[in-house]
Amino acid sequence: MLPAPWARCSLIIVVIGWLLFVVHPRRGVAQEAWGDLRGRILVVGEAPEPARLEVKKDIAVCGRVPLFDESLMVGANGGLKNVVVMMLRSSTVKQAPPVHPDYLSPDDLREPVRVVLRDCRLKPRITFAVTGQSFEFHSEDEVGHHVSAWLNGNPFQPDIPPGQDQVLETREPENTPVLVVCSAHPWMTGRVLVRDEPYVAISGETGEFEIKNLPEGEWTFVFWHERGGRDKMGGYLMSLRQGCEKVGGCLGEIRVTIKDGEVTDLGTMTIAVEDLVP
Repeated sequence: MLPAPWARCSLIIVVIGWLLFVVHPRRGVAQEAWGDLRGRILVVGEAPEPARLEVKKDIAVCGRVPLFDESLMVGANGGLKNVVVMMLRSSTVKQAPPVHPDYLSPDDLREPVRVVLRDCRLKPRITFAVTGQSFEFHSEDEVGHHVSAWLNGNPFQPDIPPGQDQVLETREPENTPVLVVCSAHPWMTGRVLVRDEPYVAISGETGEFEIKNLPEGEWTFVFWHERGGRDKMGGYLMSLRQGCEKVGGCLGEIRVTIKDGEVTDLGTMTIAVEDLVP
């Protein structure tokens, strides 16, 4: 039998050896690995031209530039703009991915996400924050606005005088984007999304999207749009296709595999214009 000091040394060596075995960069047990996700969504068929909005109030300010319905914006190449690509989250599905260090630090959370009220429109129309970050609604208009957004844990209904700000704190994540509307100017609508995880993308005019530094593994994503779902409140794109094949499950959800150092490319997905709520 080894003397007590040697026994202790042997135990320490065993523990150190086990730790080296676990965290060895080739093993991936404690070593976190990251990859990217990208894709593109195109509309098949002729999309209608955005309808001009009728301005009936504060015309001197709200009517100085033409305003159009921006709920369905299709680029010249058929790209569907403002698709929100996010992890599926519901009452029964919870995903809690680790967060890459390149994303928000505690100090970054002090910086609000700014939404500008200009020409009686919300810019950007759709935006995103992580839980604990805030939205700052800043008015550049010469008229007052009354903006509401019914977030979980913090309903928001402030008056925003000309040239001033109002801050919306976020306390809980949302499953889907939340409607923002000005009751004084009801055509002023937009959406805000709050999530615990930062892995969200909003497609541009080409319909392309990209999410960087996702953790390695399998994750389920959904695609949300103002003209998705079954009514005008917006919903998931449930009729996406790749070629002739329908994509995803009943919500259009897709299970993707992220591999370390690689890009998972979903390619081009399409949706028929008639599958977008008129």
